[in-house]
Amino acid sequence: MGDKEQNLGNTVAPLALTIVVTREEVPVGVLVPVTDWLKIKPHLHPDSPLYALLEKLAREYEAMGGLRVKEEIEQEPPDGTYIRYKNETCADENIYIQEYADGKVRVKVHPKTEAYEFIERIDE
Repeated sequence: MGDKEQNLGNTVAPLALTIVVTREEVPVGVLVPVTDWLKIKPHLHPDSPLYALLEKLAREYEAMGGLRVKEEIEQEPPDGTYIRYKNETCADENIYIQEYADGKVRVKVHPKTEAYEFIERIDE
């Protein structure tokens, strides 16, 4: 492994990237959280469209206080509505957090059917 590869591996903190796939498991995109912008910013060319987009989104996110999206979701979620996401506690690739208006649960999602199994309630 060259010096450049070693440096990159040692200086970049782990990113919370999500690969977006179709029901047939075909990759169609990558989700880059705005909160990870500062981690990847030094590694993108400043003239690239991705750099400009993420810079703009980061400014907007900061102007909103980083809270607007969560506040909007919490205002009037219909019964049974949830947000599914991964965090550092989701060790397996099929493990997710589902956040409902009244709490959070850890679930295992079956990729082919999108059905899920309850694992545990998460107390905060």
